[in-house]
Amino acid sequence: MITQKIEETFTSTKDSICAIAHGGMVSTAFPDATRAGVRLLENGGNAIDAAAAAALALCVCEPQASGIGGQSSALIHFGGKSLFLDGSGTIPKLYRNNQVTAADMQVGYKGTTVPTTLSLLHSMHASYGTLPWADIVTPAYDLAKNGYNITQLQQDLLERERELFTSIPNRSAQKYFYKNGENPYEAGDLFVQSELADVLDQVRRYGIKGFYQGDVALAIDKDMRTNGGFLRKEDLAQEPVPIERNALKSIVFGKEIVTTTPPSQGRLLLMALHLAEHLQKQEGRLQSPERLALLADFLYEVYRDRMENPIFPDQYTLENDHALSDPRFMQYLYESILTRSEQPRVLDQLQGGETTHLSVMDDKGNAVGVTQSVNMVYGSKTAAEGLGFIYNNYMIDSYQLPEDHPNAPVPGGCAPTSIAPFIIFENNKPWLIAGSPGSQRIVTALTQFLVHVLGAGMSIDRAVAMPRIHCEQYKQIMLEEGGFERSTLSALEQLGYTVKEKPTFYVGAIHAILRCQHSDCFQGVADLRRDGIAAGPKP
Repeated sequence: MITQKIEETFTSTKDSICAIAHGGMVSTAFPDATRAGVRLLENGGNAIDAAAAAALALCVCEPQASGIGGQSSALIHFGGKSLFLDGSGTIPKLYRNNQVTAADMQVGYKGTTVPTTLSLLHSMHASYGTLPWADIVTPAYDLAKNGYNITQLQQDLLERERELFTSIPNRSAQKYFYKNGENPYEAGDLFVQSELADVLDQVRRYGIKGFYQGDVALAIDKDMRTNGGFLRKEDLAQEPVPIERNALKSIVFGKEIVTTTPPSQGRLLLMALHLAEHLQKQEGRLQSPERLALLADFLYEVYRDRMENPIFPDQYTLENDHALSDPRFMQYLYESILTRSEQPRVLDQLQGGETTHLSVMDDKGNAVGVTQSVNMVYGSKTAAEGLGFIYNNYMIDSYQLPEDHPNAPVPGGCAPTSIAPFIIFENNKPWLIAGSPGSQRIVTALTQFLVHVLGAGMSIDRAVAMPRIHCEQYKQIMLEEGGFERSTLSALEQLGYTVKEKPTFYVGAIHAILRCQHSDCFQGVADLRRDGIAAGPKP
């Protein structure tokens, strides 16, 4: 009865980082966004309504991680069906790789792909939502118009990124996101975004056509021409409707799991989990050096698969994926890890970036996970003139990939993505949903979370709080700073691993919801490493 153990050991907290509710649950990385989603549930909306409202609110109050100038994708279970809405943004038609430098990709206007967030959320709502579109946008509009309070994390990130913001000649984003266009806002300061509010008001009143084909599109076109960017009104006019893909299904730790297909990394999550099931055979406590070392080897192996075996999304089928369709392959891979006799080559590195993830469940059996991003922290460090939102810099992930790669830097192509949200089922209904930001750390964070929940029977609040590791290069382990004893670090070094500690912000931020099978309630957790809360409708 591991399910009962997991549910009964959950503990709610006064700060709402861990919460219990009836009638549904929302978990996001910012309190105002969570409350926006809850407001929709309380007004009779379903999980899709709540998720769309919360996601738009995050575009306002978590601009370091997402925005309407970025991209979003969603894993949905609605009406008994699971699907993946792939909102990957395309590379502008004018883009030429021989006309850019690595520096252009990090900051500036040349690294921006076609924004998809508004299209994804609008399409998702049009297909599965119940409340009027204006109700979905209003909470975000109110937050932009009336302001929200800057958090300590946001102040710290603005301090950290200041040099990159000021490297932009016209300082377009610094004008919007720094106090008086000069210094970082301090924690507690009210941050009002009047020009973004005007854009959201148009979206609220007239839908998203104005963004992709109207005045906003023309303003973006003019802004990009003025500043040497590639994005044009013609790119925006072909509204980036998300691609509906089948969800990827498997059995891990005896539970049915659904996750996302390529171009996302749900299959890597499944590979890591199938390997991690072998941790059950190892003696010692879960966080012992020996088991951490083996887990690191597993994580490295799945990242090696990602880099050495890129997949064209439209050609992918589970039947042709020997790593997941043939149990003998995973057993072979496990044994080869244990007996490896020579050091593999150093893997190419993806630049990666930051992201945000939200999870929602309603009392009708629906579940939604939305992962969205502007890529790096505060994206390209440029903002749309007169519109008030950050441009993404997703091209940094494609820039150095070869021409035959699925994510090659060619017009009309798509940059790679690392998202891997999942839903676990109990009695054929959603039981647990979660996802995480963190680029390459997404798969590693979610793998460890599920090892703790399904492998060790931990409650979801305790599993989210457990310290994390990351490994994508052979024998190189990143450990969450302050999470492990010095003796553990020393023991890993004695086992031949290079060990480096990383800040907690580095290791992802899981937002999870569980629908209890042994009581009539929902349990929600917002990762304490970010600013969020979990909450549900009031009785």
